Amino acid sequence: MQIRKSFTLKEAKLLIPEIRELLININSRLDDYIYKIDNLKIQYYKIANETGLENIKLSSSRFDLNYLDQEKLKELFNEIKFYENISKAEVIEVVENIMDRGIILRDLRTGLLDFPAFDQNLLYYLCWRIEEDDIHWWHTRSESFINRKPIASLIEFI
Repeated sequence: MQIRKSFTLKEAKLLIPEIRELLININSRLDDYIYKIDNLKIQYYKIANETGLENIKLSSSRFDLNYLDQEKLKELFNEIKFYENISKAEVIEVVENIMDRGIILRDLRTGLLDFPAFDQNLLYYLCWRIEEDDIHWWHTRSESFINRKPIASLIEFI
């Protein structure tokens, strides 16, 4: 992965409030979309089961039912696809917003981020998760979250 920006600890810390808000908002929206999609799928399959078409697939665009059932299934199908597409678009927007700043988003749901940093010939990542109040951890480029170390220990390496 090519590093486009290097952050100081201070620069990274200044971005945390805004990034936290972005991540909280998108995760809340995703939860809403997932809830809506799940409920729509329940309705969809209920109609499919009641009409004897238990094996109907959501990916199918062909419907051979009576007109009312067909229209209702089409409506549910389109609504499901609408929410799937809008949720994907919103996620892409947030991910691009974060990545365009040079931040590496490792996990959207946990808000796991790495801020690339470079000091004294050492490339490392300042590591943060949405549940953390501040940036307290770092790891080298060849390491990952499970290898992260307290920021205080960074002084030994640089």
